[in-house]
Amino acid sequence: MAYRVGVDAMVTGTRQVILAAMDGDRLLSYQETFAVGDAAYLSQLRVSDEALSGHMGGLLLYEASQFWRRSGLVKQLCTGPTTPHARGSVSSKRGGAFLSC
Repeated sequence: MAYRVGVDAMVTGTRQVILAAMDGDRLLSYQETFAVGDAAYLSQLRVSDEALSGHMGGLLLYEASQFWRRSGLVKQLCTGPTTPHARGSVSSKRGGAFLSC
């Protein structure tokens, strides 16, 4: 519970979202994300040893991308240290307007 209270205090009023995978009170993994302009950045992904075999990292990346897509706040999703508007670094998914860096 202390973890959740700390996260609430950290992100209130910002365009930052932290997704966490919990097992009871134990934190298994988390994904920090934030948005600037029309781009969302999936910046920090941490996965505990015990959560590696459950593919928790991939699941959190997927959920973070879905959160930002549904929010309607962003048009680009960046998973690495790139400039979203750099020539050749942006690719479009077919069938949608959501871009990824």
